[in-house]
Amino acid sequence: MKSIALLSGGLDSCVALALAQRQQLNPSAAVTILYGQRHNREIRSAEAISAHFGLRHILIDLPIGNYIKHASALLNPQEALPKDRGMEEMSSDIPRSYVPGRNTMMLAIAQSLAEAFDANCIIVGFNHLDYSGYPDCRPEYVTAWNKFARLATKAGVEGNPIEVWAPLIEMTKVDIIARGIELRAPFHLTWSCYQGHDKACGKCDSCIIRLDGFKKLKLEDPIKYV
Repeated sequence: MKSIALLSGGLDSCVALALAQRQQLNPSAAVTILYGQRHNREIRSAEAISAHFGLRHILIDLPIGNYIKHASALLNPQEALPKDRGMEEMSSDIPRSYVPGRNTMMLAIAQSLAEAFDANCIIVGFNHLDYSGYPDCRPEYVTAWNKFARLATKAGVEGNPIEVWAPLIEMTKVDIIARGIELRAPFHLTWSCYQGHDKACGKCDSCIIRLDGFKKLKLEDPIKYV
């Protein structure tokens, strides 16, 4: 088994990578996509996490955000992101932090790299139970992608399909953090905040979900907040 990992620099992809190491999926590289997000703070985290696990870090520049900036608050630094929202409000709709086609673009790049590197697994930290509401984080999406990849790649046609492995997809944030603690995942290196400052804001949806997970486990988040 040989694999590559999609690594955003966030908590979920870090835990997925740690779990892949534990289960001997032998990740050979971590791939981060620079898609035009409003800050690069998470890129530094991805580099640090890759170094922690002793992996080659591949940074792909795909500036799609230059052309669709109006479509997502994560691409447009002039647009205010939602803050101080409760869990119920977060789960009520698809948020403005959704980036059209982001995971599909990332998986297409990862698929190309995996096939070129003779890897048969793509590790992702997708999770659909963290109130994000993103349609491309659902189990149905991963199932559909794997079916597509079997039809669209040389490896798939020849009977050696490259599968997307999403071990966290049915887990709550509490479950993910608890698993990460068990795996000794380097949470201190991760970055979840939608802002790119020296300290996490503690107000955006991502920060609130992360902090809530640590709070429910009666643990202190190792990163610094404003």
